[in-house]
Amino acid sequence: RLGPLANDRSPRVRMELALTAGTIQQPAAILLLASIARNSPGDGAVLYAVLTAAADRAEDLFAELIADRRLGASPDGWEFIGELAQMTGAENRDGMDHVLRGIQQSGLSLLDSFILARRVGEGLAAGGLTFAKAAPGGTWQTVATDALNQALGNGSTELRAEAIRYLGVSGYNGQEAGDWLLSFLVSGEPQEVQSAAIQSLARFPDPAITVAFVQRWPSLSSTSQHEIIARMLSRFDRTIALLTAIETGRIPAGALTDVQTSFLRSHRDPNFAARAVRIYGPATQAGRAEHFAMALKLRGSAMRGQNLFTARCADCHQLNGIGNAFG
Repeated sequence: RLGPLANDRSPRVRMELALTAGTIQQPAAILLLASIARNSPGDGAVLYAVLTAAADRAEDLFAELIADRRLGASPDGWEFIGELAQMTGAENRDGMDHVLRGIQQSGLSLLDSFILARRVGEGLAAGGLTFAKAAPGGTWQTVATDALNQALGNGSTELRAEAIRYLGVSGYNGQEAGDWLLSFLVSGEPQEVQSAAIQSLARFPDPAITVAFVQRWPSLSSTSQHEIIARMLSRFDRTIALLTAIETGRIPAGALTDVQTSFLRSHRDPNFAARAVRIYGPATQAGRAEHFAMALKLRGSAMRGQNLFTARCADCHQLNGIGNAFG
């Protein structure tokens, strides 16, 4: 009886309907949520209500909507499908083989398929799992091999970069994927490809990757250098390596932004903070009024903002495909 309300003209009605459907523990409730989403492709608030209502049934809703062309054509709708993919991975169920097969058989472009597979993998990673564990049937190996071939191929930069991002959550571990990913950290590769490689490499805890970051840092573009520093600041063990590299002169002390040096000087580990103070000197103690007065005279810097986001926020929040959308 509630079904016809899924295409009600009022977004508020559709939102309340989605929240009500979330309390109905019947298979028909998933079909109702799917219908609400299809009728709200550009309404982010209603789609968010559908996400909330899906709760631990995201996988069923994802299967219903993955190939919906109208929904996927809208920026809000496409982000909604990506969030569903990530929630599907976060449910931490075994048997992700059929999820990967569903993505492969959805009729989506190769680029979009990698995007959704990556989002599922990011959800798994947030729960401490990988495709290697959650897809015991081995489908993950086929998809990972395809991603590696696309990354090494002659496709568009956008496709290669997305394939590389997927490799970071594909099921390969750092030893298996590390050398391939490091091969993209060379000056001849497009910046988007280098950035994708840094993003994927940073997911692996292997100490060898930290060493490689420091070794390759001098030969990379300034953008890649900033991204590596931000990624190293996001992990405790890599922050140690970064401080050591600065102390030994392998990375210039001036390569860090003011925000990053302030982060180190106020680090929760007193040994880190003391080492940073020896390098950069004590932090200035200007009052809040002075800080705001100085800020009004400054010009915004998107790069510094991105570095700050990556270092401080990306563990829980996502922007432009970087980070984890759980905050």
